[in-house]
Amino acid sequence: MVLMSTRRPVCAFKRKMAAEKAKALGTSQVAVAFQNSKLPTGELKAGLLPGIGEASIKKLKANSVDSCDSVYATYFSLHRDEDAFSHMLEACGIETKYAKECAYCIHRKLGPAAL
Repeated sequence: MVLMSTRRPVCAFKRKMAAEKAKALGTSQVAVAFQNSKLPTGELKAGLLPGIGEASIKKLKANSVDSCDSVYATYFSLHRDEDAFSHMLEACGIETKYAKECAYCIHRKLGPAAL
């Protein structure tokens, strides 16, 4: 009798379940990666911050927010208020859905527990 390893299907199953859970929560893969990694710094690039793509980067740069650090500084200047930060992103021209996703993820990452 030959025993087959179940390692690969189990790993694939876990990945599938994690992806379905993230989808059910309304979070993107970028949001999940953002929460599970170190804080990105430096120049803004698509895929570094959840909800921030190429179009959003152009809008932020037009409003003098040109790096990840500038995004965090703006969040801190608004006293870590998720709603105020979301409204600021919307005022820059970012769609509500993406502004809220970005604000939510940054709030979770840099909220009061980060001190």
